[in-house]
Amino acid sequence: MCSLRMTLLLNKMWFFFALVAALLTSVLPIINKRLLQDTDVSIVAWGFNALSLPILAVATFFLAPVSQVDAPFWFGIAASGILNMFATFISTLALRLSDASLVTPFLTFNPIFTLLI
Repeated sequence: MCSLRMTLLLNKMWFFFALVAALLTSVLPIINKRLLQDTDVSIVAWGFNALSLPILAVATFFLAPVSQVDAPFWFGIAASGILNMFATFISTLALRLSDASLVTPFLTFNPIFTLLI
């Protein structure tokens, strides 16, 4: 019963979660731009992903139920990881080469590309 209540509550909070995620994600280019003044592109791109992994693993362990996964899931995870790796490196490189105010608006085209694909 408690699990059902929690699920219903979380389902109603999608807007709040999406808004907080957008807010937190909007800070990343600013932080990355500052880090790129003193650090190589690959270190910045790799660093924030590697640092967030243990935090995400612990949060997932406590917040999400353990479920069964199959081969298509692992294929999707691998493909997503590879695509994310290239996207992160390229967007970090773009931040290094230009102003954040010029680069960041292009990152908002993500939903349009998702719609087209």
